[in-house]
Amino acid sequence: MFHNLNQNQQAQGGAAYDAAEKRAAERWPWLIDPDARWNKKHEGFSVDPLAGVERLDKRLIRVLAIDGGGIRGIVPATVLTAIEERTGRPISDLFDVFAGTSTGGLLTLGLNALKDGADWGSTEPQYSAKEIRDIYLERGPQIFSRGKRWMLKTAGGWLGPKYPATGLEAVLKEMFGSRRIADTIRRTLITSYDTERRTPVTFASDCLRFAEPRNPNPEMWQVCRATSAAPTYFPPFRLKADYSDERGPGWNFGDPFSLVDGGVAANNPALWAWYESGLGREAHSLLIVSLGTGYAKGQFKYDVIKPYGKLQWITPVLELLASGANETTHTQLNYFLNGTWQDPRDRTPEGAERIPNRPATAIRAPQGTYDVNFADGLDQRTRWTRYLRYQPQLHKAAAAMDNVHKWNLSALQEDAERYIRENEGDLFELADFLDTLADLRPAHPNH
Repeated sequence: MFHNLNQNQQAQGGAAYDAAEKRAAERWPWLIDPDARWNKKHEGFSVDPLAGVERLDKRLIRVLAIDGGGIRGIVPATVLTAIEERTGRPISDLFDVFAGTSTGGLLTLGLNALKDGADWGSTEPQYSAKEIRDIYLERGPQIFSRGKRWMLKTAGGWLGPKYPATGLEAVLKEMFGSRRIADTIRRTLITSYDTERRTPVTFASDCLRFAEPRNPNPEMWQVCRATSAAPTYFPPFRLKADYSDERGPGWNFGDPFSLVDGGVAANNPALWAWYESGLGREAHSLLIVSLGTGYAKGQFKYDVIKPYGKLQWITPVLELLASGANETTHTQLNYFLNGTWQDPRDRTPEGAERIPNRPATAIRAPQGTYDVNFADGLDQRTRWTRYLRYQPQLHKAAAAMDNVHKWNLSALQEDAERYIRENEGDLFELADFLDTLADLRPAHPNH
């Protein structure tokens, strides 16, 4: 479906680069302007050692983070499908770093699984975003399936996990085969949580660089199984911790892992993605795109939940905890990355013009919750939006992570498509921006 970026650039010589630089000069001149203020002085807590060394397009690290949400993974998969169709590129060609939790972990690894039989040095993925969305639509009922015997054994999920892991594991093994986390196309991080060690576990694609007890190198299907083992829905996943037979004595981490859904630690993995980027406070060299799996307004009305006890709270409390964690992460990243974190000595001078964070050439998200930028006397933007959050509202679809009725699968796709139509300008501006960056500086490989 997609061309190989490196081969394509070699075939075109400098034509693609020249065209991209022209587009950038017309639409995002600050991206390639070596005299832009963020190339001269870092407005944050510390000085960015890269600032002023190269243009922003040469050093900008592009990061994609995808939330958890079960079958609602259809929503971000649909948004990513629109971006792939706009750019004609796989998502793995548009970002340097990926992070995913639960269903976002499945999406992340699916987008970064190298195509079967690919030549050495190829970056062609096995799946497009559309193909992964189709897997949700077609195989979702298999993932969230249970027979009468299971329902009797668990009393409908009250005395055991609501679903056996057999359907989920069958789909994951078919998708990923024997691929391992270290084999991803781009640098990738997937979250989980160890119930015995009581600590987050991050499966990172750079795991072969060092031996670290929270970062082994399991197969991709195992990583997806671990990150999606949502409590009450699926059983926890037992993963061996002794890899000494494969990698030597330094790879024996003791007792096996007892892993549950990454949403226990970070349902929105965008903060982990920032960490994985390696940039720390050097935020001028960072762009994070965060995709949610959709939310429904008015789910938990006061008059409805007021009389709830333990029994009634079992299901909604999981949704509320995940939603609260998502929005907390969003608030923190918006605060730190979108302009409110400048040193007090670098406040806007008195009389400076205050301009919206949405000029025609701005890369933005449609939430309307982003802080404004400032302009000085030369009408030059001093900061730019480094963090974008796209979280569609569910109008027709149910928010339940396991609702795989045919009508709801269609409704999830329809809600995502509605969101794309309503925010086409923002999403296509982002797609064009990422497409241009891919020609100016191709995405970094995993190794």
